[in-house]
Amino acid sequence: MCNRIVTDSHVIHFMGTHDPAFSRTAILKHGLRQRGVTVHDWAMPAWGTTAQRVAAARRGVRNPALAQRLLHTYRQLATRIVSAPARPGVLYVGYPAQLDVLVLRALLPRARIICDAFVSLDETLADRRIGTANGPTRRAARALDRLALRLADRVVVDTRAHLRRFAADYGLRRERAVVVPVGAEDPGRLDSPMEGEGEKLRVLYFGGFIPLHGVPLIVEAARLLGPECGITIELLGDG
Repeated sequence: MCNRIVTDSHVIHFMGTHDPAFSRTAILKHGLRQRGVTVHDWAMPAWGTTAQRVAAARRGVRNPALAQRLLHTYRQLATRIVSAPARPGVLYVGYPAQLDVLVLRALLPRARIICDAFVSLDETLADRRIGTANGPTRRAARALDRLALRLADRVVVDTRAHLRRFAADYGLRRERAVVVPVGAEDPGRLDSPMEGEGEKLRVLYFGGFIPLHGVPLIVEAARLLGPECGITIELLGDG
């Protein structure tokens, strides 16, 4: 998966205000290290948990507390960059990356920036039913999406469908994009693997109950399979 993030450097700095423990970011870092890339983590989380990010988004573009927190974090990041023995050459900006890309392009104009677009800000707001399509929050989100994709040297997306959408809506050139599926952490061996034809197949979903994650399709698939199919589906999450 990580082989698709093409770079001629063997050193990548994960940088920005994203949560370094976010599963997608953590999986990518692990995969890059497995392939011999030296990964330095410069992330300075400022957005908080998913719930905190959603709460901040619901307040709209006027959010003094979030603005002050981000400004403080960017000042710390700028100080670290200036005091570093050498300027970072390749930056991986984890999700949510859009605002970070703008700031880091200004701080490190010569660096190669890899933007993990993952999901557009506008799509996230729409999925959470935050703001109206022509409201100030959604318009600001689309502007950030478009500008970040333009300023990044390479853009990582999770599906070809998102690549097509970003190309159509934001003018992203496909040769600058890399499709890297979400992936999953290695769960290791099951303690008690199921054996025998009589055992039921157990399917576990863990995530948010939002349209983006496709939970309605899982429920519809379960309905079509019926109660006697021999499959147990468990849904863990909220939303």
